[in-house]
Amino acid sequence: MPSIKTLRDDVYKLFDPKSKVVPKDEDLDTFLGNMRSKLIEKLGGEYKPSLRMSSIGQPCARKGWYELHEPDKAEAMQPWVYIKFLYGDLIEQLLMFLIKTAGHKVTHEQETLEIDGVPGHTDGMVDDVPVDIKSASSYGFKKFESGLKKEDDGFGYLNHLGLYNKALGNEGPAAFIAFEKQSGESCVDMHDNLNDVDYNELVRTRKKIMSLDVPPPRGFDDLPEGASGNRKLGLNCGYCNHRRHCWPGLRTFLYSRGPVHLTNVARLPDVTEVL
Repeated sequence: MPSIKTLRDDVYKLFDPKSKVVPKDEDLDTFLGNMRSKLIEKLGGEYKPSLRMSSIGQPCARKGWYELHEPDKAEAMQPWVYIKFLYGDLIEQLLMFLIKTAGHKVTHEQETLEIDGVPGHTDGMVDDVPVDIKSASSYGFKKFESGLKKEDDGFGYLNHLGLYNKALGNEGPAAFIAFEKQSGESCVDMHDNLNDVDYNELVRTRKKIMSLDVPPPRGFDDLPEGASGNRKLGLNCGYCNHRRHCWPGLRTFLYSRGPVHLTNVARLPDVTEVL
């Protein structure tokens, strides 16, 4: 029986010219059905804010509060960002299909789980190990390839995986299966220390915060931008689409390295400002 430890190599072997593996009809049907559902969801679905495991897992409770109580104040995402997210969803479905075709056991696929009434959808279990499939940039992939660490987990992926691990009643390890979008490489990032977090308490605490009439404090402070006296948003706040009403007066400047969101301008940058 294949093991998750050999998953990457087993998937790669499917593309050996000597391989004669024929996908099962039931796996093809599930793959195509999931692809259809994702396309309909992203193109024609209606987003309804709700408290979910994915939002509880993220490090900033204030962002979750905004998403639940003030979704209309979010900065509109550009069309290509939606396409990027759709692309990620389709990659995840493709990878799960290849995992099955490589002979690995897959259960609990897209199953609805809950902790204290908060729902979530798991990607499933592979060879009896709960998994979360991630499509990643080259930079993000390296974190999974070397083993994602708490100090590098700016988006709360470890909490997210731990919540699903808890909801599935699993006492053993869980894993990220990461796919590098440019190169096509994949890796398995195993974690056996997820149970050191009290996920029931995490859910209870976040539920209380979400019931507040006003948003909780910011999850992150701004950072110095060089020696100019200017201050900027860090990675988490910079990617948040609630950044402008969370940080009133925010100004964005287009540096050669990309946009920088300044919370305080002591010296005007000599680059274009986005108005």
